[in-house]
Formats: sequence, structure tokens, C-alpha cells
Amino acid sequence: MCSDALAEGVNLQQASAVVMLDMPSVIRVAEQRIGRVDRLNSPHPKIEVWWPEDTKAFALEADRKFIQRHREVAAILGANIEIPHDENMRDWMDEHAFSAEEIMVRLRQAEQAPLDGIRDAFAPVRELVEGPQAVVRKEIYDAVAGSDAKVLSVIAAVRAKQPWAFFALSGRGGKAPQWVWFTDAHAPPETDLDRIAAHLRAMAQGHAPVDIHAAQDSVETLLRTFRRRLENAERSLLPRRKQRALEELEYLLSRYVLLPNLSLDEHEGLRWILHGVRGASEGLRLDLDAAAEAWLELVRDVWLDELGRRGQRKRPLRLRHLRRRLLAQPIPASRIVRRFEKVPRTEGISYRAAVTILGVPG
Repeated sequence: MCSDALAEGVNLQQASAVVMLDMPSVIRVAEQRIGRVDRLNSPHPKIEVWWPEDTKAFALEADRKFIQRHREVAAILGANIEIPHDENMRDWMDEHAFSAEEIMVRLRQAEQAPLDGIRDAFAPVRELVEGPQAVVRKEIYDAVAGSDAKVLSVIAAVRAKQPWAFFALSGRGGKAPQWVWFTDAHAPPETDLDRIAAHLRAMAQGHAPVDIHAAQDSVETLLRTFRRRLENAERSLLPRRKQRALEELEYLLSRYVLLPNLSLDEHEGLRWILHGVRGASEGLRLDLDAAAEAWLELVRDVWLDELGRRGQRKRPLRLRHLRRRLLAQPIPASRIVRRFEKVPRTEGISYRAAVTILGVPG
């Protein structure tokens, strides 16, 4: 059972259910409460969350606002938790439901106070299209935002002192879209919205547009260069935990393929997984995010067992700490191959680029 007293600082991974004694006031608190139980090293495949259900006479306005805020955040960014809507609130929620466009209007009209940190995080992006410092005129933004046209990808270019590239990657599988900036052809990718917004603002001031058709050769060369940089940087754009999972996957599978008792199909299957993760396969390759999830799922039982053996030791258990055991007791190759057959194939991260802007020297 949980109120704000157990919202932070307590790990209860042995529990399989959370009972809310009261309705949280903000989404972050709800996520923190559930996060006490829903942890990576939880032995339970599913966590139950029980929410308070007041009668209509006792339902608080704050509860309704919390549920409405959750719905709005889920519509714009995607939600980390699910909240059941009981019968007492369903009619009220239907009356107060907003479309994505209405939500954006409401957010623009809202006061500047942070909304669970969301407004602060996206303020640099919004300020590119609204307010006194906007770099895109309102009528242009409204025309594009209100258009029903389906555009798969847009490429633009401006004059610059040195080559650079901006990619706006479309969302995928419920994940949020992502912005990526390359300061030059050798720089690591930047993903911080504040910094990228500053780059875009600087780019929009005094940089003349380039006629892509007139400068076709230069634009195509830069596009190939930066698309290749984006593909090579795909792994670094993943969360650190998934980057580590892919590292361990490569390390162990590169040794599993040398095992003497593999069948031909198992050997080829492991080699195909390695090539797919490394991007060495022709055509479609493995989705790196899903591949990392698959590996974490495969080593989950070993992780939990090792965690239990460690007892009260305070040193954190890392994925690399499983290497010795996974080498001594390899995961069956057939099991690995079957699991990775379910991992989606993709053409690569550069194919998710909905917008590309290039800085063309000259």
C-alpha cells in the first residue's frame, strides 16, 4: 500500500502489486510510486496497480484533473503508466476530452509555469514557432500544422561556413520523435533539445537557402555523408542500459559462434544476429532498440539468480558481471535464435528522418 511516504527511495521488487491509498496529484509521483515495485530485477512478469475509486459524490476535482492531465500527456508524448477510467469519471472525461490540436492550443495559452517539467523541457522548441523570438512565422506554422497532406520526408539546405546536419526523426512503436544535430561530419551527435534549438535559431538568422536542384551534387554528397554518420551513431542514441545490453550481446555471441556443438542452423542463426546488430547485413537489419530488449529478456533469469546470490552486497550488479556465468553456462543457441526471429527488421535510423536540414558550404 502506498501514499507519498513510499514514493521515493524504497525498492520493493519482491512485491507484485501496488495499492494506492490516495490519488496522486501529479503524474511524476504516480510513476515514482509504481516504480518502487516495477523494477528491472523484479521476479514477477506482471505488476498490478490498484487505484482508489471514489463514488461520484466524493470524487475530487483534483483527481479528475490528474486523469485529464495523464490523457493529455499520453496523447502528446506517450505515457509510462496506464490509469483506468472508472464509470464515475467517464462521462466527465468525455465532456472534457480534447484533440491533439486543442491540447497544443491549450498548452500555448497556458501560463508559463512548468507543467510537471514538460513545459520547461520543450520551451526551447515551442519558442522557435511562437513568441517574440520565433523564427518561423505564425501563418506558415499554422498552414503546415493544419495541413492534411502526408509528407514522408523533407530535405532543405542553407549556406554555411562548414557542413552540418539536422535530423528530425519520426516516432516509432509508441516512442517519441527525436531530434539529432551534427555540428560537422566528424562530431558526435547532439540530442539535447535546448542546444539543438539554439543551433536552429542561429541557422535561421542570416543563412540563405540553397537551391537543392542547382547544388544537387553538393547536397547529395553531404546527405550521404551525414546519413552514414546517423546510421553509425544509432547505438549511441539509445539509453545507456540498452547500449550496454548490445555490447554484452556482441561479446557473448561472438564466443557462442565458436562453440563446437552447434548445429549448422544454430551457427548461421547466431552469425546472422551478430551481423544484424552490427549493421553488416545487406538490406533490412535488426532494430537495435528491440534487439537490446530481446537480450535483456534472455538474461533476465540469470540476472535475478545472480542478484539473489549477492545477498546484501552493496556493489551494484552490472550486465558485464554475468559474462563468466554466461560463458560457463551458455544460453541455448536455439533459444537465442527463436527469440531474435521476433525482433523487427528495419532499414536503418536514417529512414526515420522526417525532416533533414543541411548546412552547405559555399
